[in-house]
Amino acid sequence: MRKFLHKTTLKAIGLTIGIAFAGSVVSAAAPDQGFVEKILRENRYFIEFANVNVSNFGSPENEKALKDANQHNFNANLYYLESNYVDSFKEIRLSQEILLDLLYDVLQKRYIEDARALLDLNAPSIIQSKDKKSAHFLQLGYRDVEVARQFRDMGYNYNRFLYSSKIRYYLDGIKRARRAKRFAFLSLIESKTPIEDKAEYTTQTWDDAINKDDREKIRDYERVKNNMVNQMNRKLYTDGMNFFLHHDDNYGLISGQKKSLLKDAFKELQTKRPEKKQILPDFPKKDQPEPAKPEPKKAAEPAKKSHDAKDSARLGQSIFAAAALFCRGAGRCSPPRHSENSPEGRSEYQRASLLSGYRAHFSAPDRYRDADRKLRAQPHAAFRSQADRPQYCAEKRSGELRAFSGRV
Repeated sequence: MRKFLHKTTLKAIGLTIGIAFAGSVVSAAAPDQGFVEKILRENRYFIEFANVNVSNFGSPENEKALKDANQHNFNANLYYLESNYVDSFKEIRLSQEILLDLLYDVLQKRYIEDARALLDLNAPSIIQSKDKKSAHFLQLGYRDVEVARQFRDMGYNYNRFLYSSKIRYYLDGIKRARRAKRFAFLSLIESKTPIEDKAEYTTQTWDDAINKDDREKIRDYERVKNNMVNQMNRKLYTDGMNFFLHHDDNYGLISGQKKSLLKDAFKELQTKRPEKKQILPDFPKKDQPEPAKPEPKKAAEPAKKSHDAKDSARLGQSIFAAAALFCRGAGRCSPPRHSENSPEGRSEYQRASLLSGYRAHFSAPDRYRDADRKLRAQPHAAFRSQADRPQYCAEKRSGELRAFSGRV
């Protein structure tokens, strides 16, 4: 029973793996409508996320890259509406390839470095004041900066063909760097708040607990911004790094000081389809291969002269004699069955002599030509010595075969 269950389990596991592998192969063969629709939504999210980063902190190179990625995404949508899913998938890949370099550059130069700079700004005073709550916020901020750096390295070292997975690692790194900057602002606010204004040290009556004001219903974005404005008005610290720009970006908002790049990018979109690349490159005029010239027709060879009637008759007799010897098989070089003086023996020796003349007539080798002369002079001399018969028969057979096959 155990063996049966074990075999059944193994078969089920193997079947499941085979089905999953077959499904992955089929889905990777050609993009269909559902797959292209899914990655279009995904790529749209990537572009909108990058729009906030580039609008707030981007350089001119980053802005140009974002517009190019948006153009490829627009082309992909056009191809999708035309039911051209293959070209739509290619345009999405081009868009994501641009977003890879863009997000990596923004994550490294603007988010990780700025978050670390904000944390280092008040780290000496916080550590010296021994404020545990501020120090805890500072510790959480440094932790998130390190996690953002790890996400950056993981995305950079991920499979180079999986663009969307690499982009998601970069987005996670940006989110962690944003949270690190929020912790930096919280530690700054906590360290600069006087003790009498802190909630832990204020007295609260029963009426205050029942009749709470609307301060607890304010969002974190507004509460942190109000505290920063209050403390800066009291000149507890100065704005050395454009705090409000970073504060707006921490919550995924484009600062009021900046403009959304996608609005301008949509105005500059081109509906012209990109030209498809030619398979064969265009050669310069000097390097172009010359057209093939037609080969001249060869003159017809003159017909060979026909043989005389005597030559034709002799050739036919020679071929007939050779065919007769070849059809005889292994017995064609056997000793003569009749004596040379009998009528049967004379006809047999005449056929052998005729074949020897055929070989000599078509330029046989010298050694066979000499052997033929001897055979014509004394037809029975070759078989007087039984010791020499095998060697002579072998040479005779090979000579006949070469002469007959070369001519026919």
